[in-house]
Amino acid sequence: RYAAWGYQELYLHLEDAIEALRTTFGRAVDSQMMSDVPLGVFLSGGIDSAAIVAFMADAAQRRGTTVNSFSMGFDDGSYNELPYAREVAATFATNHREGRVTPDVAALFDRLVLHFDQPFGDVSLFPTFMVSQLARQHVTVALAGDGGDELFGGYDAYDAEALAARWQGMAPQALWQALDAVASLVPPADQKKGLVNKVKRFAEGVARAPRDIAQYRWMTFAHPAEKGRLYTAALRDRLVGADVHAPVREVLGRHRGDDFLNRLLYADLSVYLADDILVKVDRMSMATSLETRAPFLDVGVMELAFSMPGRLKIRDGERKWVLKRALEGRVPASILHRKKEGFSIPM
Repeated sequence: RYAAWGYQELYLHLEDAIEALRTTFGRAVDSQMMSDVPLGVFLSGGIDSAAIVAFMADAAQRRGTTVNSFSMGFDDGSYNELPYAREVAATFATNHREGRVTPDVAALFDRLVLHFDQPFGDVSLFPTFMVSQLARQHVTVALAGDGGDELFGGYDAYDAEALAARWQGMAPQALWQALDAVASLVPPADQKKGLVNKVKRFAEGVARAPRDIAQYRWMTFAHPAEKGRLYTAALRDRLVGADVHAPVREVLGRHRGDDFLNRLLYADLSVYLADDILVKVDRMSMATSLETRAPFLDVGVMELAFSMPGRLKIRDGERKWVLKRALEGRVPASILHRKKEGFSIPM
């Protein structure tokens, strides 16, 4: 029934939407647990993996089994999410195992790049490999939370785009460039995020990146001019007229009749998820002979998510609003309402 809902009708039937999400996601998790080999789940301590564990626990109870969960932590406290993962594991009584990423992980570089067959710049490949390696010691298949951010609005960049839309017109671009120049003089903080790092990143995106790439202003770490300084003259000549942002512009331009947030989500689903997140998880899990599955990318879940208007996904500044409502009473409130951290490493 929900597949035919228009935005206004869905908004009027919010409780139906929440119940449809619970039912559809639960069905997706249950179906992806079908396996004739040992199965587990990557548990980060965030909302998406906690949601999977919650529904896995229900299915495991019906089957008379127990969920195997796997987490990876860090010595740097601002990157370490193990306490949250342990809380989820304890809540659902999983067989929980964890490891720790240490600085000597850099020695894996030459080994791991061989698995990509193409340039790849996401350093979270290291902890992804290590948690896959840990899981493979005990299971052959693992469920993962990939896709939840792209379907329900989980990234910081959506907040940055909303702020820029409100503030950028209030001051000339020269003022934003001056702010960026001042912010660039401040050394980044050691912690994973924090106010200093957020201000630096926001100012950089507003001042240096084109506005028509939307949230990708904060997902780019080397702008074209900076990369150009690394190129030989011959390569620069061959790249004249090339547009590195063309794929982003093209996908943002589709579905112009849709609401703006859903267009941003669709872009991340098409570009960031497809070309970064899923590549990383596929290569690094298969490097350990581990199969991974993503319940959020079940066709039914994706169709339901994109039948919902953006205002159900980010509401009054709260990201993943409808997903959190669907998980209330199932996932600990401390997990539902903690800030998103993301899976990265202290470089």
